[in-house]
Amino acid sequence: MKHLNMRSVAALLTMLLLSRAAFAQGVSTSPSEHDLTGVYRSVSSERVRPPVSRLPKAKAEEQEEDAWKLCQAVGPFRMMGMSGLKIELVPMEGALVMLFEDISHGNLRVAHLNRPHRKGVPPSAQGDSVAHWEGDVLVIDTTQLGDRSWLDDQGSRHSDSLHLVERIRPLTGGNTLEYSMRAEDPKSLAEPYTYTRYFERVDSEIQQDVCEIESHWDCGDVCLK
Repeated sequence: MKHLNMRSVAALLTMLLLSRAAFAQGVSTSPSEHDLTGVYRSVSSERVRPPVSRLPKAKAEEQEEDAWKLCQAVGPFRMMGMSGLKIELVPMEGALVMLFEDISHGNLRVAHLNRPHRKGVPPSAQGDSVAHWEGDVLVIDTTQLGDRSWLDDQGSRHSDSLHLVERIRPLTGGNTLEYSMRAEDPKSLAEPYTYTRYFERVDSEIQQDVCEIESHWDCGDVCLK
């Protein structure tokens, strides 16, 4: 059965239409020196090895509740480490929107620029992301991540204390992005864990990669293991 989160699709299309309309009218949505606008694809085919969690892994009977198998958002840590990932970065006023070709598992993310984390935000798979620039590096700080998502497809758990810091640095004139992910979770990780990915700019648009729900579904080489 094909499954698509229609609210995600509607939000994604709205973001794209608003942003592209602004560009068509010559409106700048971000300072030129801090413009990451574009579509990028991960150049790494290696699987990111996740940290070893001190929490019990999901039991065999819980494996079918994996967000990946249910075509739901798997969270930034797991999603950004997948091979072949294709994303579009869209600057908006006061924020950077990250759109995923695999919209079911990545959904979309909004990193709010120059504002603190909101208090009382319910935990979610995507969490609350705020961002700021350090020179030419965009730093994204994410908290309020729900503990229902996993660190990998083997059921390695994290707690609601998971804290992510992502750093995006443009290289080669902006045609390449150096991306690093740092995860801290005193309840599940013995020490902070970091991985690095590289993305290349591509001359194409993101498509709608529709997820299929199947029993005993195998996500293959794209999984984070």
